[in-house]
Order: sequence, then structure tokens, then C-alpha cells
Amino acid sequence: MATDNIFSGLKVVDFASFIAGPSAAVILSDFGADVIKVEPPNGDLWRHGHQIPPQPQAKDPYPWHLANRNKRGMSLDLKSPSAAQVVEKLVKWADVLIVNTPHPARKRLKLEYDDVSAWNPRLIYADVTGFGEKGPDADLPGFDITVTTSLLAEGVWAASVSIQAALCDAKFYGLHDRKNPANAALNVYRSADDTWFVLIVTSDKLAAVAKAIGRPDLLTDPRFADPAKLIANMPQLTAILDEVFGAQPMAHWYEVFSGIHVTFGAVRAPQEVIEDPQLRANDIVVPLEGAGGKLTSTISSPIQVHGVVKMPATRAPDIGEHNAQILQELGFNAIEIDGLRAGGAIPQPRKRAA
Repeated sequence: MATDNIFSGLKVVDFASFIAGPSAAVILSDFGADVIKVEPPNGDLWRHGHQIPPQPQAKDPYPWHLANRNKRGMSLDLKSPSAAQVVEKLVKWADVLIVNTPHPARKRLKLEYDDVSAWNPRLIYADVTGFGEKGPDADLPGFDITVTTSLLAEGVWAASVSIQAALCDAKFYGLHDRKNPANAALNVYRSADDTWFVLIVTSDKLAAVAKAIGRPDLLTDPRFADPAKLIANMPQLTAILDEVFGAQPMAHWYEVFSGIHVTFGAVRAPQEVIEDPQLRANDIVVPLEGAGGKLTSTISSPIQVHGVVKMPATRAPDIGEHNAQILQELGFNAIEIDGLRAGGAIPQPRKRAA
């Protein structure tokens, strides 16, 4: 392991599955943490995420490598009685333990904080849940398709403007209608080359935009002369802007909007996004080593630390790939490791697929 990164020397055990939890561990690994991914003998179901509709289909397990790069892999059957001694030594080794199993199952597996904290009082116990620790939904499993994000609290925070509005009984607009929007200055338009783009024009930029698009007359048009008339004639203004923006290609509008510092963004398909030079210029897409197939690049975590270079991204582990290595580091000898296999706590060694 490298010794010159901000989390070098930090020891993390990742008992979490799917995305929330493993992704947090990835961020730590990006900055040098030693992360052990623990999964059942048959593997984390997210290994097959690339085959689960409506995920984009591929031969390569891209979701698995994205959420588990830079980790060592351990396979452990937590339901096996002999697994408890391994869990204890992992907890004593770790600085951070990440868990996202729903609490009823966590209790059965003896992975609650009270179960493990006595082994390591300095342990940082990262508890990732779908709906929080309390309330009627506390024990329910949660994915980011059922809450705004993988955490209820994070989801509410991400949507905090809308939630705060609801708390003060604000009046909400209906579903967005592009041709009859609540605000034509915050809308989606299409250029002559069929590129859709989001345009956000703040009030201080209205005059500059009207002039830049060649329609200064809009500033004195009686249909838009006051707020009430503007709201009443929003479809007409949208139709005018549709005609204007549809007359020139996106490259033209890129120059226009950039020149007056207006917020805008082209709506791109994933296949187009990966060609955006901004991604590599900002180390958002980075090389991925060792995954094979077409998996030569991956997505870096969004956190950047000035003056710190992240660890090179390496492939996610195979099931139980580092079992023997990790168990030896934890103090198990060869006879004890064989006993764990015989007792079903760990599987027989597998050969890595070519």
C-alpha cells in the first residue's frame, strides 16, 4: 500500500452490499485506505448489476468495478458459527466498519454496533440505512429508486429547497410543461442540429440575453411588460424562443451563452458524455487497471483535495480473492484456515477467470 496519501494506513472493513456503503469505501480507497470488501460465498448481488434490467447491458461487470475498485476481497459466510471469530478479528483490525444490512438481518448476524464495539472501542461504525434509525420504516430496505438518494436524510437534504417549501406551505407549480413553463427563462430548448439544452437566465441577465440572441424587442414587447402579463403569455414567449434557438446549431449558442456568462448545458446521452473533454481534464474519467474486457476506464469519486493525487484505480476483487492473505494478516495459521473452510465459513479457493 502507498504511504503518502491522506488516508494511507486507514483500515476499512466493508460489509455493505450494492452501492450505498461500498461507494463510501471507494472514496476512502481513492485516497489510500486499505479496504477489505467482505461478501457472501456466492458474492454480492451487485456483481450481476450489468445483467439486471433496466441497467445498460454489457459483458463486463462495470457496476461492480465502479463500486468496489481498489479493494481487497474476502468471502465469508456470516451465518456460519465459525465466522464469528473472523468477524471479531476484522473488527479489531479495522479503524472503520461500513454496514448497510437492514437492522433485523444485522441483529441476526450480530453486526449491530453493540455487538462489535466491545471488541474495538475506537471503531468508527458507519451505518448506512434507507430510511433512518427510527420511525415505522426504519427496518425497511432501501435503494435510491425508493428514496431520493440511498439515505433518507441525504435525500431530503438533496431536495431541501422543495422540502423546505412544503414545510412553509408554499404553492407548488404542476409538472413541467416545456411549451407552457412556469418560467420560459428556466426551460429546455432545441437547437438547429437537434441538440436539446437547458437554459437558466437570471433576472440580471435578461437584457444581455435578449440582445445576444438578436431579439432586443422582447424587452419592450407589451405582452411581457409586467409580471402578470408575462405569466399569462409564457407560452407565446416560449414559442418565440423555440423559433430563435431552432435557427442556429448548438455550437453557435455555445459561443453566444459563453460570451455573456449565462448558465446553460447541452442534454447529452451517456455515449456523448464520455467524449466530453472536461471529464478527463478534471480527472473525472480515469484509467482502470486489470479489469479486462472493455473496462479500461472508470469514474473517479467527486471529491478532490488540492495537491493530493488519488490512488490509481485498479479492478475490483474476485470472490474471496484475498481470503488467505487477509486471514494470515489477522493471525490465522494454515490449519485454522483449513478449519474455517471445513466449517463453511469461507469457500474453497477459486482460480481467477482469465
